Amino acid sequence: MLRKAVTYSLFSLCILAFGAYVWFCGTLRARGAEKELCTDISIIIPDSCSHKLISHQSVIEMINRIDNPIGHNINDVDLHRLERGLTGMGAIKSAEVAADRTGIIYIIITQRHPILRIQNQGNGYYMDDTGFCFPLSDLFTSDVPVVSGHVRKEDTKWRNGLLELGRYLDSDRFWKTRIEQIDVQENGCLTLVSRTSAQKISFGMPEEIESKLSRLLSFYKNIAPNYGWDYYSTVNLSYAGQIVCTRAGK
Repeated sequence: MLRKAVTYSLFSLCILAFGAYVWFCGTLRARGAEKELCTDISIIIPDSCSHKLISHQSVIEMINRIDNPIGHNINDVDLHRLERGLTGMGAIKSAEVAADRTGIIYIIITQRHPILRIQNQGNGYYMDDTGFCFPLSDLFTSDVPVVSGHVRKEDTKWRNGLLELGRYLDSDRFWKTRIEQIDVQENGCLTLVSRTSAQKISFGMPEEIESKLSRLLSFYKNIAPNYGWDYYSTVNLSYAGQIVCTRAGK
């Protein structure tokens, strides 16, 4: 938790420093840099250690598709257009762009934070912590739960419930390392697949997330150690306030 807090603090300081830099560069440009040419592009990805959905090269390729500014008068480069173009591309959540009097354009990139991977009828994509969906990356596969089966993309309530479940799993170290797959039945009910135990976890509809996971945690802490990890084949959390277990072979 401390390490995560330090990471976020450093990232926030980086954003603040970059904001100050943008203001400073704007002041310099206003004082007269009308004949400077763009000579280089510097790309900063502060969260590249935790997420590797994009690379410096992929950002350069995106810029080339928008409008490569190198060689152009620095005052003629539409920085806002670059920001809008980069932000509208998949794994990039935000882009801050500034230029200095030496002709260098600086771009700071914030990547999206995937929490679920949706795999539906051969079409795969990520869902981030805001519910935004974006294509898979050729550079990196994020280790998040895979959602498969009858995904209800058009059902807003069901989709919001799935998003809430994804956020909960992502925010808790225990669940983040425990649940590797979520199978969706035709009726919309979920079955969770654990990385470390063989039980089938019947979750029901994506609702009452905290209550259901609290009961599942109780099973892992109090029931499975006493009866044995292979004693039960199914753990059903669909019934309010209950844990209904089925013995293996029954």
